[in-house]
Order: sequence, then C-alpha cells, then structure tokens
Amino acid sequence: MRKLNILQVITGTDWSGGQQQVLLLLRGLKRRGHHILLACPPHSLLGEKAEKENIPVSYIPMRKEVDVYSLIQLARLMKRERIEVVNVHRPTAHTLAQVAAFLTKTPVFIVTRRVSFPPSGIISAKVKYQLGVSQIVAVSQGIREVLIRSGVQADKITTIYSGVELDLFKPDIPGTPIRQAYKIPLEAPLVGKVANYSYWKGHHIFLQAAQIVASQIPDVRFLLVGSNTDHPKLKDLGKTLGLNDQVIYAGFREDIPQILAALDISVNTPLRGEGLSGAIRESLAMEKSVVATDVAGNSEIVLHGKTGYLVPPNDPESLARAIIHLLKHKEEAARLGKAGRHWVEENFTSEKMVEKTEALYYELLEKAGNGSLLE
Repeated sequence: MRKLNILQVITGTDWSGGQQQVLLLLRGLKRRGHHILLACPPHSLLGEKAEKENIPVSYIPMRKEVDVYSLIQLARLMKRERIEVVNVHRPTAHTLAQVAAFLTKTPVFIVTRRVSFPPSGIISAKVKYQLGVSQIVAVSQGIREVLIRSGVQADKITTIYSGVELDLFKPDIPGTPIRQAYKIPLEAPLVGKVANYSYWKGHHIFLQAAQIVASQIPDVRFLLVGSNTDHPKLKDLGKTLGLNDQVIYAGFREDIPQILAALDISVNTPLRGEGLSGAIRESLAMEKSVVATDVAGNSEIVLHGKTGYLVPPNDPESLARAIIHLLKHKEEAARLGKAGRHWVEENFTSEKMVEKTEALYYELLEKAGNGSLLE
C-alpha cells in the first residue's frame, strides 16, 4: 500500500493522556513510512516533544471554535501538504478542521473521541459528528454508546482502544528511588492516583477514602501525581481530613513508570467523563493491582475480580473497602496485577492502536475513491 499524507490536529498546551496518545500515533505512523504532520497551538508540550522526534509541527492558535485566522491556516496547510487524512482530537480542533477539510475537499476526516461526556458546543452532535465526517473513533465502547445516545449513527463509529508502550511500562522497574525521594518507608503500603487535577477526576473522593484506609492501616501512605495535584485546595482537604504527612502531593511528573513502580495499589476515581484511563492501562502493564470507579470505559479494562476491582463512583466507603482488602491480601493483589498485564498485552498496546488506525485510514480512503492505494 502506498504511503499517506496524514494530519493530526489537537488543541490544548497541557500534557494529558490524549496528548500522549497522539504522540504514540504520530510515532507509529512515522515508523510505517507515512508523511505525517501535527497542528497544535503554540507552547504545546506535545508540539515540543514531536519536534524533538523530527515530526513536522505547524503551530496554529485554535483558541475557539469560531476563529477565522486559524481556519485559514489549517486550510492552507491541508492544501499545501496535499493532506488525504485529517484526524482531529478535542472539540475546538474538530470544528475548525472540519470546515477547513470541507473547503479543501480533503478526502477523509476522522474525529477521535476520548471522553464519555455527551457532545456539546455551538453545533449539534447530529451535525458536528456526521456532516463531512468520514468516521468517529471512540477509544472505548462506553464512549461509543454515549455518542449513539446523543444521536450519532452507529455505523459512523469505530472503537479503537488507546494503547500503552509495553517497553516503557515494565514490571521490573524498581520503585525504591521514588520512595526514597519522598521519604516513604520501603515497608509502608503505598496507594497512588495518577491524574491531572479537576473536580470530575474525583481527587476529593480519593482523599476521603484515604482517611478511612488510614484509620485501619496506620502506616499507609498516599501519593497524588498529575498536573495541579499539589494545589492548595487538595492540601487543605487533606489537612481537614487529618491525613497530615500521610499524603504526598507530587504535582506534574513525567517519570510515570517509576512512580507506578513504587505503588502497591493504583487508584482511579473519576465521577464521570472518563473514556479509557491511561493510568489504568499503564498500572496494569506494570502488574499493579487497580481499584477504579465503574464509569464509561473503565469496566472494559478493569475486569472486576480478574484484573482489578470496580466500585461505584462518588462512594469513598466502597473505594476504601476495596483498597483495604487488597492491602491485606497481597497474593490476590499480585495475581490481579499479573492478569492485568496479560490483558493489556492482548488488547491495549500502542502497536495495536496504530495498526487499527492505519487500517481505518486505508479503508476510508478506498471508500472515498481517492485513487489507487497501491505503491
């Protein structure tokens, strides 16, 4: 098959699971010989990382859905580079690139949806997710179901799970350096949550559960990692709950494999909106036992009692019970972790994600009748 001209478009300057998945996709498509480009806002961490890997980047503001300057820049980029496939990530990128792709008659326009919130914005879901859209990639079945309930045609949606780099997240990575850096005793149970701080990610539920766990296991420690997890609001809540020195508010860190290596249990507590948690995939790849709230795609990766435990959202008591159970049953926790690694190897690798995405690109181009796809 001939190589393709592919443009990935994403807004936001922060580093998140979605940004990481776009970088993995860019890397994988580049390795397969495609001509790839990234369009993102100035000062984007993703853009900086992509440039370091010699991936062409066009910096376009894309501050809002109605942005004539950014629309013109995107259209010029698509025309100049003879783009055949546009793959957008995040709503503002979606709206602007959708119009630009229409104006330039780009053959294939794909929307990747990573959250399970119902679609919103200035354009209705039926229009935004169908007019000029070749296909929607949902990163979990949970997201697919939300889109269908929002009025999107079922045959317009393909589920492709997000991936994890197995070579990066290895179970044999030592956790001692992280424990030493934060002065956590090597024998102390350590429970962690890796997620950027926002209300719907449920950090307050994690801390409320931590209070219950600490009342039964006094030497336990807790670690919060992610953008703004060192926010004064979280620290104040921890003090109010009497957790004091038992919680480490680490903030943003890039050494996530090492962080996970230090944990005994990895916890994921979104109240809603989660598509397919990257922290869960990575934790299971590290053979860590996982406790997660049963929202959207979490149940597709955490098989209750097999690769981890699921608890109801917004329920610190149930969360605490599951954590305490695993801390007191180490053999079961180890078994769940090993089963989780196997489950990730079978279903959630970055290679599988790239392979399925590339196949979808070719399939849609063939449907669009965009000339021969043979070399």
